[in-house]
Amino acid sequence: MRRINALKPISAGVASLAGQLTELIQDGSIVFEGRLLPERVLVEQLRITRGKLRQAMALLEHQGLIATVPRSGTYITVPKPGMTGGRDTQEEHCNGQLMQARLGLEPVAAGLAATVASRGEVLAIFRAMNRVKDRVGMKVAADDADTTFHLAIVKASHNPYITGMMMMVEHLIREHYAPTRQRMLQDVALSHAFLMQHEAIYVAIRRRDAELAEKTARDHIIFSIASFQGREIGKGGQ
Repeated sequence: MRRINALKPISAGVASLAGQLTELIQDGSIVFEGRLLPERVLVEQLRITRGKLRQAMALLEHQGLIATVPRSGTYITVPKPGMTGGRDTQEEHCNGQLMQARLGLEPVAAGLAATVASRGEVLAIFRAMNRVKDRVGMKVAADDADTTFHLAIVKASHNPYITGMMMMVEHLIREHYAPTRQRMLQDVALSHAFLMQHEAIYVAIRRRDAELAEKTARDHIIFSIASFQGREIGKGGQ
């Protein structure tokens, strides 16, 4: 972790602060393991108020540069320039678009599923969730089980257009970054986080809480995006 040395006080104005934070994110000064440094550290090192920092971060989140996951941290959702290790930029762009497609589709599907899913469909989501958990516990490939879990939610939305688009996205995801997805599921810390997030989505759907189902699904996809980008950056530096 790098400290910020000899920084001048951040200039006034939320937009100006957001711009300077973006520069610090891009050069890695306030980033550690794909996340922003804790708020307390940023306030101290940047010599700004907590309120102004939160306003600037809200602006960056609105712009899609960062994403906050409750009880986990604030993740960088755009890879830092020059850190892809020569990785093909067209493939990287394609993968990013696929993940953004998931972010657009899956939270909506989860919210709909919480409203219209039958008991049988909720049970199918539960069984798919447990199959992912079992395969992770056995340390065997879990990417197909993970796909089944997400598609079970989408199908339970009863929206054929969302289902059709999501099946196409999942097919492309398997083609483009299945190995990285599998490595993520084999990582003990990441897989534990994924399983907890799966359970939160399932519980919200079972309780018929559409707003919470949409939120937990969105948090999960944002976490997945940040984790995926961190893995690809790390692979590029090997």
